[in-house]
Amino acid sequence: ELDLLRWMLLGCTLAAVCTTFNSFSTFGPELLTGSETHDFSDMSDLRNIVFFGQLLLWTIVPACLGCLLALRIFRDKFKAWNWEVIVTCTMCYGIVVIVVGQLFHLTKIIGGDIEMWKSDDVTCSAEAWVLLGLNTMTNAACFFLPVRSIVSWLVPVLGLMTYSVMKASFATTDAIGVVVKILLLIALSYLAWHGSANNEKHLRTEWRVLQEVRKAAEKIVEQQVSIQQRAREIEEKEREIEATTDLVKSL
Repeated sequence: ELDLLRWMLLGCTLAAVCTTFNSFSTFGPELLTGSETHDFSDMSDLRNIVFFGQLLLWTIVPACLGCLLALRIFRDKFKAWNWEVIVTCTMCYGIVVIVVGQLFHLTKIIGGDIEMWKSDDVTCSAEAWVLLGLNTMTNAACFFLPVRSIVSWLVPVLGLMTYSVMKASFATTDAIGVVVKILLLIALSYLAWHGSANNEKHLRTEWRVLQEVRKAAEKIVEQQVSIQQRAREIEEKEREIEATTDLVKSL
């Protein structure tokens, strides 16, 4: 369990740190060059809503979870909690946020125009990061985190569903390309999950064999103890017979 929690703590830390810089970088010249003074308190500016939304989704929530993980790992708190369920829910949250929390999708969700961002590569960049993030989260859930395959399938399924809903909600001119991407994601997700399930099957088989070997060893020890006790009983009876024989001879 501690290995699982350490991996999750590392992931939460990277998410909180890296995405904070990514959120600030979306403001381009306003923040990086200081050519303008950006007013973060102006909530009529949709860029501020997107910015704070990304901070909430990508930074604040992972930071809070990271604090809980740190307390569990280093202070031995919350031992009674079912951390497998918590980690699985966290992975599901992460793979959904990868799609919903990207700049392009989040701007569209709040009803903004993507043209309000000065970068010309926002749409392409968001698409590339979404696909890369989905694949990374799926591989992490299936191969690196010791979560049972009976629950790990939720992570890629939620990611695929969220991505499909986003693409269906926002009109796109490349419908065939979107279908191809979804099919490829389904194939990659299935391969990752199937490989994880097979690996888990082999581990469970090895565990059962070890349990059988341990039980056999315990039975052998019990039999040895029983044989030793029987041998002591036979020796005691032989000594009694010898004592009785000596007594009869002396009489």
